[in-house]
Amino acid sequence: MTKDDSCNFVSDNKAISGRCKKLFPYVIGGDFEKIIKDGWAPRNGMDNISLMPPIRWHHSDDNACFNLHAWRFMSASWAFYIKNPTEETALQVLHFNIKIMMDWHENHKIYDAKFAWYDMGVAFRAFHLAFLNYLINSYGFKIDNKCIELIELLVKSHVSWLSNEDNITDGNHALYEIIALRILEYSTCSSENLDFCYRKFRELLKTSFDSNSVNTENSPFYHQYNLDILDRVDLDILPDVKDEVAEIKEKGSEVSKWLTAPSKEFYRIGDTEGDGALLRAEDLRADQQVEFGGRFYVFNDLGESGYQIVRSHPDCDTHKAFSFVFRGGPKKNTHRHSDGLSFVCFYDAVELFSDPGKFTFNYNEDKVWVISDVSHNTVGMHDLPLKPNHIPLGSVRLDSLQLNSDGFIFSGTEDKPGPFHHIRTVALNPGVGFSITDKVVNRGRSETEVRFIIGSDVFFNKVNDGEFNIHLESDLSVIATMRFSPCPINSIIITKSEEKSFVSKKYQEKTYVDQLLLMYPCGTLSVDTNVDFADGERSSGSFKHLNDFLSISSSLVGRRLRVFLDASPEFDELFSEYAFYVYVGGERKIVEWYQDSRVFAITMDAEDLSEDIKVRGFVRDKRAPGLRKSSEIIRPLIGFC
Repeated sequence: MTKDDSCNFVSDNKAISGRCKKLFPYVIGGDFEKIIKDGWAPRNGMDNISLMPPIRWHHSDDNACFNLHAWRFMSASWAFYIKNPTEETALQVLHFNIKIMMDWHENHKIYDAKFAWYDMGVAFRAFHLAFLNYLINSYGFKIDNKCIELIELLVKSHVSWLSNEDNITDGNHALYEIIALRILEYSTCSSENLDFCYRKFRELLKTSFDSNSVNTENSPFYHQYNLDILDRVDLDILPDVKDEVAEIKEKGSEVSKWLTAPSKEFYRIGDTEGDGALLRAEDLRADQQVEFGGRFYVFNDLGESGYQIVRSHPDCDTHKAFSFVFRGGPKKNTHRHSDGLSFVCFYDAVELFSDPGKFTFNYNEDKVWVISDVSHNTVGMHDLPLKPNHIPLGSVRLDSLQLNSDGFIFSGTEDKPGPFHHIRTVALNPGVGFSITDKVVNRGRSETEVRFIIGSDVFFNKVNDGEFNIHLESDLSVIATMRFSPCPINSIIITKSEEKSFVSKKYQEKTYVDQLLLMYPCGTLSVDTNVDFADGERSSGSFKHLNDFLSISSSLVGRRLRVFLDASPEFDELFSEYAFYVYVGGERKIVEWYQDSRVFAITMDAEDLSEDIKVRGFVRDKRAPGLRKSSEIIRPLIGFC
C-alpha cells in the first residue's frame, strides 16, 4: 500500500483525525501495542486470543464470540492512529486490519458461528469498514486490486444486510445498525439508503424512549447507554433529526439522575451495573419536594415508564441517605427481569433491599435465576420460578403514586401464569419504615412464596416465626425489623455462606447476599409485612464479633501458608456450622483443611506475597439458628509487621 500522488489530495493529519473522532466514537479505544504483543483479551480474566491469521473465529463464551465477530479489537488500532495521526500510523493500522478482514472473509464460515451475522456485530464491522474507507480516501492511499475487491465486497455485503429491514432488530442494537449503515455509506460518498435511515431512526427514537424520555429497555444502565449512543452520533450525517435527539437527551439526562441511588450507583434494576449521575437540588421542581419528620424528601412518579421513586433530598447528610424505588411493568422484553411490583430500598446509606443486576449475557443457570421472579422482592409460587417470557407484556399495572400526611402510597397489580393474581400496596413513611399488603389469588398447586433479597452489607436473623431482624455486617447492630401477619408455615434464610443468592455489581462478578423466602398455603388471601427502621443508637444485643472468640496465627514455609485458629471455650458452646476463607488482595482462595478442622493451608502464588491477606469466618449461632454471623479476622499474616 502506498500514497497515490495522482489523487491531488491535500492531507491534513489534524483535520482527518478530528473528523474520525467525530464520525467513529463507538470504535475508538484500547491498547494497540499490547494487542500486537500479547493478543486480544475479550474480557478481564479471559485468555488472550492471537490475532495472527489464521484466526479461530469461535469462542465458547457468547459475549466473547460476539465481540470477536464484531472485530472489537480493531478499536485499539484506530485509537493508536488517533493518538498518532500520521500517514505512517494510518498505513500501519490499515495493513493490520485488512489482513484480519481478509482472514474473516475467507475463514469465518468454517466455524459456523451464530454471531457471524448478528445484528449489532454487523453494525460494528460496518463502523470498522467505514473507518478503513475514510482513511484510505482521506489520505489518497493506493492499494492493490485484491484489497480493493475485498473492501468493496465487504462494504457491499454489509450495506445490503443493514439496509434489509428484516435485519433491523430493536433497542440499542438497532440504533447501532442504522447509524452504522449511514456512516458506511457516507464513507463511500453514497446516500442510496438515506431515506431508509431517517425513517428507521425516527421509528427507533419512538420505540426506544417513551413520553417521559425514559428508555424502554427496562434498565437504568441501558437508559443511560442509549442516551450515550445518541450523544455520540455525528448528526451532521443525519441533520434532520437533530431537534428530536436534543429533546430526548435533555429530558433523558434528568431521568438518569432519578435512576441513580444516593451512593451514585445505578439502582440495579433489570440488566444494570455501574454508576450513574447524582441528582442535584437545582434539578428539582418545587412540587417534587416534601418534608417528613424534619427531613426533606423528593419524589418522581414515572409509573408509566415503570419506576416510582422516593428518596432523600440531594442536600441531605449522605450518611442518612434514603431511597425507595417501586418497579412497574415493561413495554418490551429487552433486558427485562421478572420484577413486577418489586422494590429497592436504601436506609441510612445502606442498601437494605436489593436487586441482582445484570451479571452476564450468557444464558446459563445463573442468568435464569437472575432474571426470574425468585431473585427479586416479589410474590409468586414456591418452586415455580417465572422467567420474563412466562409473563406477558401488560401483566403489570401501577397506580399513581399517592402522597398523604404520613408519607407515600405505592400500589399496583400483576397477573402471572398459574393463574396467579397479585395486588401489592406499600405505605411508606420515610425515616420510620413501610408496610406492605400483598393480596393474592393463587389458583395454582404450589404454595404462595413471599421473597426478599437484601444488600451485601446486611444479613437476616430469625427472631421467631413471624419476626426477622436485619443486621449490619459491620457491627451486627439491628438496622430494621420485619414482622409478618399471618406467620408463614415455613421460612428459609439463604445465607451468604451458602453462595446461592447474589447481586452483581460488576459484569460476571457475584456478591453473595442473604435471601428470605416465606411460604404460605395457596389459599392465603393476604399477607401483611411491616418493616420498621431502627432509629438512633442501634443495638446488637448480646451478639459479638468472631474476633472475640478466636485468635489467629500463621506460619509460612516457602509458598505454603498455614493458618491456625485458636478458639475460646465459648466458641463451641455458641456456634455451629462454621467456615473460614482466606482472601488475598480481595480474591478468595481455595483452602486445604488439615485433620484438625481449626488448621488449614493455602499455596501462595509469588505475587500473593505482597498482597493484603484476610481471614473471614461464617458461623451459625446456636441460640438463634437463623442468625449467621460473619466477621473479618484481619492479620498481616505475611511478615507479621
